[in-house]
Order: sequence, then structure tokens, then C-alpha cells
Amino acid sequence: MGCRARLDAGDYDAALDAARRAASAAAASADQRLEAEALTTLGGVLVHSVRGHDREAVGLLDRALELATTLRDERLAAEVERELGYIAFLGARYGAAESILGRAAARATAAGDAAGAARALTLIGACQSDRNDYPAAEASLVAAIERLRELGDRWEPFAGSFLARVRLRTERSHEAGLLADAAVARSRQVGWLSLVPWPMAVAGEAQIGAADPGAAGRTFSAAYALACEIGDPCWRAFALRGLGLVAAHAGDQDDAARLLGEAGTAAGSQPDVYAWCEALILTDLVELEGGRHPEHNERALTIARRGPMPDLVARLTAAVPLGVG
Repeated sequence: MGCRARLDAGDYDAALDAARRAASAAAASADQRLEAEALTTLGGVLVHSVRGHDREAVGLLDRALELATTLRDERLAAEVERELGYIAFLGARYGAAESILGRAAARATAAGDAAGAARALTLIGACQSDRNDYPAAEASLVAAIERLRELGDRWEPFAGSFLARVRLRTERSHEAGLLADAAVARSRQVGWLSLVPWPMAVAGEAQIGAADPGAAGRTFSAAYALACEIGDPCWRAFALRGLGLVAAHAGDQDDAARLLGEAGTAAGSQPDVYAWCEALILTDLVELEGGRHPEHNERALTIARRGPMPDLVARLTAAVPLGVG
């Protein structure tokens, strides 16, 4: 089983071990192309596995980009830049991310790599969604999904998950649920099991929007179990957040606060988590607490302003009493 298959299956340790061994062998070969490809693979595994490795990944990807540029391999350079853009996206550095991803898309297009261009466009749409430019995000993601579907590319459910989130945030819960369910099914079909908890969490929130908290609770519980099995703190955090929302919907404020607190801890458990995830969970917690805990207020506002994430900034400003936080 290759690095990608292990990564998709959620076997992060095995994927990382295989990628490190391949990179070491490539470096010893003195073959620049082989080294560039191996470093790109290792950097990608580090970025997409359990959080905490992005700093190491950046150094490896920078070297891979240097080699790809020397070799004039635009296709490989585009792949490297897409991974670097993804790191910036996770850190809520959306200006930098969209600039890098725009270059990656242009390079991929010039190299005849339609799938690579569509993948870069997916991440651009994700950035646009995080910073609340929903019309632009929808346009980017719809275009990316159409192209990925035409190509039969495995990233289609990843793009579909983000489009489902856009529909959810623009109060189209039914459409969001259909897209999220389709993304879950497609992720399983292509063997991308490590992705499944993410669209499941979106599906659960859509069920809350459709006034079906019982179904939402079951969906979030399933997402949580799978996230724990994989060992992914971001997906575990999303699932815990969902269970917190279900508890709040049932009027159990204490359990909601406990679950959201656990979700916030999971989301912030690594130095390079998905920043939007942590900011969203903390915003929910701040609203539930009425802004009574300055450390939550400050952390949430710091992340939301960095993006910026205007909707979260507005929610936090409204939730925190004057003179608090």
C-alpha cells in the first residue's frame, strides 16, 4: 500500500514512515527529479496527516519547489505550491493562501494538469468561504466540482464538503445536507476514509437546521467515533462541537458548555490546527458563556481578526459585554 492509500485510510503513522523512507532513498540517489517528487510526497503527508508537522513540511516543500523550478517542472511546482497554499489556509492566512493557490492553479493549467488546477481552485473556494465571501466561494467550488467530476478525480468529495458548508452558512440546510451526504458516500467510494468525519459533521449541522436534532446527534456520534479511530483532533473537534450544538438545542446548557469546551481543547491541541475550526468552536462557546471567560474571548477574536472571519468577529463582538475581554 502506497503513502497516499495509507493516508486516505487514516493510517497516518504508516504513511509518514513510508514517505520518510522514500525521501531518504531519493536523497541518496542524487536524482533531483526523484528527490523533488519524494519531498513533495513527504511534505504532503506531513500537511494532511495529524496536525503538528506543518513547520517541517514547509522546509521540505520549499526545497521541493527549488528543485522543481530548476527542473522546469511546472506540474510538480504547482503541486508544491498547492500544498504550501493549504498550509496558509489552515493557519487563516487567507491573503497569502489565495495568492499562492492562484499561482498553483495557473501553473497547473499551463502544464496541462486540469485536476491540479481544480484542486487549487477548491482550496481557493475554501479560503473564500472561511472569510465569508460566499458568492465567490460558491462560484469557485461549483466550477472545481464540475471539473473534478468530469475527470473522475478523488478530490470531488473534498470540494463537495466545502460547498455543503457554503450552502449551510447561507441558510440552505436541505441543499447542504444532500451535498454533505453525497460527499460522505463518495469519500467512502474512493477510499478516502480519513475525510469522512468532515462531511458527516456538516451533514449533522444541516440536520439541526432541518429541525431533526435526533438524527443530528446520531450523525455527530458516528463522526466522533470515526475521528477517534483515525486519531484526527480537528475532525474530533468538529464532531464534539456538533454534539454540543445538539445539547444546546435540547436546553442542556451545562452539557453543551462541557462538549464545546472539549471541542475547543481538541481543536487547539496542536500548533497548526485548522484555525477556522478553533475560532468557530470558541465563538459558539463564548456565546454560550455570555462572554464571561476573557481567555476564550481573546483567543477567538485573535484568530477571527487574523483571517479575517467577519461573521465570527461580528458574533464575538455582540456576545462579549462592553469592557469584558
